[in-house]
Amino acid sequence: MPNPPLPEVWLRGPVPGIPPLLQPVAHCLLQCREELHAHVGDLSTEELWTQPHAAASVGYHVRHAAGSLDRLLTYARGEALSPAQRDALADEAEPDLAAGAGRNLLALFDAGVEVALAQLRSTSPETLLDSRGVGRAQLPSTVLGLLFHAAEHTQRHVGQVVTTTRIGSRAEEARLSRRAAGTFEVEIAPLVLDDTAEGTLLGRMSLRKQFRGDLDGSSTGEMLSAGTAVKNSAGYVAIERVTGTLHGHAGSFTLQHSGTMTRGEPRLTIHVVPDSGTGQLTGLSGTMTIKIEAGAHSYEMDYTLGATP
Repeated sequence: MPNPPLPEVWLRGPVPGIPPLLQPVAHCLLQCREELHAHVGDLSTEELWTQPHAAASVGYHVRHAAGSLDRLLTYARGEALSPAQRDALADEAEPDLAAGAGRNLLALFDAGVEVALAQLRSTSPETLLDSRGVGRAQLPSTVLGLLFHAAEHTQRHVGQVVTTTRIGSRAEEARLSRRAAGTFEVEIAPLVLDDTAEGTLLGRMSLRKQFRGDLDGSSTGEMLSAGTAVKNSAGYVAIERVTGTLHGHAGSFTLQHSGTMTRGEPRLTIHVVPDSGTGQLTGLSGTMTIKIEAGAHSYEMDYTLGATP
């Protein structure tokens, strides 16, 4: 059986070596570290730096959480920021597009948490109400105020990471997984069949279609059919190459048909041939259904337009 999930960090007992009054700070930072690893570890470089609806990116929030933690700990020690810390602050929004950017961000945050835990362990409870100045203006605070704000501020940005990853994944899913619908006309013409034995029930036909609606284009293909001695029982297979636009994405793809009719009861599956998409339809996958009512043809196509492997 799988191991049950752990409770949140604050319910796992005290963190060794941390003064009792500072346990909530340690719990918060450790929880933030776990949340970041759960939500950032599998993100691509593009996903790290995408800004959904012009919001700050996941990469910015992680980098800012690590940087601000470092700066607040510096103020809590009664020190001024170094030039390197100020430079890091200025560069927080600059995307890191290198391979492994996500791992690098997590390593930066992990290191910051370890430094924070070490500082908490070395902080004497007698100093918690000592005055500290913040920033160049030396705004008033205390050691305790800075340490708790470090935890709260980190938690705030990690919460933004969680929210942004969910918004991004849902927006991407909505963008990539869609349904197209419309109508089409079809022209079917008989072709020469290799099997010309007397009484054969096989057929070969050419297909030409014109699609309208969300799928706007044309196709050509061929169909093989097989009749039987039983009325209204038959089968067919077909391949057609579609060229046009699908919800505005231009390219081409191939559809594969497999249909049967059992005593008048039809069954048909139509799939996009894997890796057949080209142009802006590269990576297309999906299925199509067709309806024929009063001689009019219509289609619905559920598809995903994803990235190529």
